[in-house]
Amino acid sequence: MDAAGAGDRPYFSPSPYFLPTMSGMPAGIRPRDETLEEDMMGRSVAILVARLIFAGAFGMAALFKFAGMTETAAYISAAGFPFALPLAWLAAFFEIGLVLAFLTGAFFSEAALLAGAYVVFLAFAFHGPSHWQGNPAEFGFFVDHFTFLAGLLYAAVHGPGERLALRQGLIWKDKAASAH
Repeated sequence: MDAAGAGDRPYFSPSPYFLPTMSGMPAGIRPRDETLEEDMMGRSVAILVARLIFAGAFGMAALFKFAGMTETAAYISAAGFPFALPLAWLAAFFEIGLVLAFLTGAFFSEAALLAGAYVVFLAFAFHGPSHWQGNPAEFGFFVDHFTFLAGLLYAAVHGPGERLALRQGLIWKDKAASAH
């Protein structure tokens, strides 16, 4: 017997549909290897889609900053920050760095954690409690940042996935090394 206790019998994953087929095997039962392969493919696709969403969100933010740097600086200045134009440029290049990390998987967890801190900073600086009286929708914008934070924290812990990822980083190296 092997470690699973099944011996030479193949493990089958049952389905609620037990219709006979030409081979005599019910239609809803597949060998374990096929099920695991499909699960891994679905997981890889979901992770890649999530990475593209993160990259797209920060890519659009950077693009809007580059397209209207003076307007971005005016928005930053209106929030009470000095040196608004250099901060706008810094934010745009930071967002480009995040896009590169999310697309390549390099320093993915670090980027996700930094992005999370950035998102929380933006929530309080531009949509915090002082903005809620004038515009109740600002509270919704504020809360949305924490939803984004939750996704970033989840991504930081679980990493960039196994496919199309450089998997280089400074934190959680032991976990990444033991996973292979």
